Amino acid sequence: MFGFGMYTTLGSFSKFRHSVVRDVLAVTAASVLMDIFSAITVWSIIGYLIHKSGIPAFEAAYAGGGTLSYGTLPQAFSMMSQPMLWSSLFSLTMFLLSISTFIVFIHVLVELLSTAFRRWCQKRWLLVLVVCILGFLFSLVYCSSVGYSWLTFVDNFAALFTPLVVCGLEVVIFVYLYGAGYLARDMEMLSNSFVSYYCYFTWIATVPLFLLLVLKKHVFSLIRVSEYFGFEGGAYFFAISSTLAIPVYSLFYVFRNDCCKKLKWKATPWGPKKPSDRAAWERFCNEHPVRRSLVHRRF
Repeated sequence: MFGFGMYTTLGSFSKFRHSVVRDVLAVTAASVLMDIFSAITVWSIIGYLIHKSGIPAFEAAYAGGGTLSYGTLPQAFSMMSQPMLWSSLFSLTMFLLSISTFIVFIHVLVELLSTAFRRWCQKRWLLVLVVCILGFLFSLVYCSSVGYSWLTFVDNFAALFTPLVVCGLEVVIFVYLYGAGYLARDMEMLSNSFVSYYCYFTWIATVPLFLLLVLKKHVFSLIRVSEYFGFEGGAYFFAISSTLAIPVYSLFYVFRNDCCKKLKWKATPWGPKKPSDRAAWERFCNEHPVRRSLVHRRF
């Protein structure tokens, strides 16, 4: 979710000084608990399907036509005592999950477009309408005869490369270029709480290594799938098509005429935009100097 910009966009509406650490712990705890609850629920239903049908465990996830949400689980619900009730509750759950995710995705995209093209996006309701219509039209391809293949490829590859790349760039920029020490000091200023050394360890070592391993896994999976279907070049380009928007927009921003003129000026220093917030931040930075770029406190 971080790679899709959801938390970043929603977090931009928070107050400047608030408990960042509390928000991180709350969101992480809610996500972990939901994952555990979902895993227990899904595997309990699959276990019930195995018990009733007698199929092997390794075939249970593909027993309903190859899809878990719309194949295996509905088949298990049909074997229960109240199949209509459980199927209705499952459909309601999927609808609520889908509509909430859809709303946040649209919100992120609208905020991105309205910020990048402020001159041409004056009417917000019109921008939302255009984004929804275009999204609906592009999604019609998934209703065609090859829609399931496209959906599987997009879900497994194209929708995973960009978030991993974005998260990797965020780690490199904020942790290594800006500095984990400066980042921790900013978090302490915002939340008025101590940032533990565990955060340094995760920022510097754990998160980059985890992202690298996951990206490596998806790259090898893409290579195997593309070699099997025989469309290596097209598969690679399609998988990284959304990622290409990052260097394309960067080049557009750097080489457009207005920005070329601004490059001759002095760059705006990093910090809060509001004058009162900037003054408070600069005062906090002077009182808490960073001793190291990666760790600003002595062990």
